Amino acid sequence: MWDLDKKNYEQEEKRLRDRINQINQDNAQFLLMQMADKTKGADKKMNRAEFAINKPILREANTRLKD
Repeated sequence: MWDLDKKNYEQEEKRLRDRINQINQDNAQFLLMQMADKTKGADKKMNRAEFAINKPILREANTRLKD
């Protein structure tokens, strides 16, 4: 009985460790991909939708810099 419980416990712990390791690997790959995309697109301008949203803020920042 105890051997069966121990075996089930160890299997579940291994499954959880494997799952956590896989999630961590996926997150690391995602972050590396984000960093690569950021460095690749560093020389590009802001996209139009983002610029439209930020236009008032940018205008205010420019006027403050000029003053």
